[in-house]
Amino acid sequence: LNMTRAFGNFGHKVFHIDSHSSQDGKRISNYTMSEKLSPIIARPHINTFDLNSEQLFLVVGSDGLWDNLSKTEVNSMIRSHCKNGLSQYKAHLSVDADTSFFFDDTEEEAKVPDMDPEILLAHLAEGAATELLTKALVANKKQDDITVLVVL
Repeated sequence: LNMTRAFGNFGHKVFHIDSHSSQDGKRISNYTMSEKLSPIIARPHINTFDLNSEQLFLVVGSDGLWDNLSKTEVNSMIRSHCKNGLSQYKAHLSVDADTSFFFDDTEEEAKVPDMDPEILLAHLAEGAATELLTKALVANKKQDDITVLVVL
C-alpha cells in the first residue's frame, strides 16, 4: 500500500477527464483523481500536535500496529518496558557479572554501558518497539504489514 501511495496504482484509482478547447482550437484533457471514489488514495493520514514535557514518548506506527493494539495497550506496554528496563539497568550498575541485558553474550567486548542517557534511551526505545512489534504480529488479525518506531 505504501508503494501504491507513493507511485500510484492507477488500476485502483478513479479519474475524471476534464476537457476544454485551447485558444488555437485544440482539445486539452486534464485527468484528476477522485479521492472520494478511489479505494486507494495518495494522501496519507497525518496528525499534528505540539509536544510538551508531559509526553514521555512518541510512537509512530503503521495501521498494522493500530489495527492490532489499542492506544491504551501501547501506552501500558511502553511504560512497563521502560520501568522494568530502568530497574534492570540500575541493578547492572552495581553488579558487573551479567551483561546480557545490554549486549549479546557473543560480542567480544560486552560490557555494561556508562550511564549515558542517550544510550539508555536508545536501548529502551528499541526494546519497547520490539515488544510492540512482537505483540502486534501475534495478534495480526488482518495479515497487514506492521511498522513501529518508538522515540523516548
